[in-house]
Amino acid sequence: MSQMKVSKQFKARVCGQTDIVAVEAMSSQSFGRHTHDQFGIGVVVSGAQDSASGRGQVRATNGNMITVNPNEVHDGRPVEGKARTWRMLYLDPELIAQFAQSMGH
Repeated sequence: MSQMKVSKQFKARVCGQTDIVAVEAMSSQSFGRHTHDQFGIGVVVSGAQDSASGRGQVRATNGNMITVNPNEVHDGRPVEGKARTWRMLYLDPELIAQFAQSMGH
């Protein structure tokens, strides 16, 4: 991993190729509705969060997988205002399309 960027409790690293970004975050901050251009897949490492997503309201707790599709409107709020930690991989849609094509889909 290279090109580490640090912003308060957030660390983002470009992983070997620029179409995969790894993020580790710890925050008690609430995040308003927003989107990402990439697919996101990750896990809640500690704490819990509530969020609105394309699936409706979701609560993710320690050990739960969390996902987001490109341009899916979502938000995030810590449960009871307590910090939560999560790790995410963000994957460009073009990379996923290449994987799918190589698998014959």
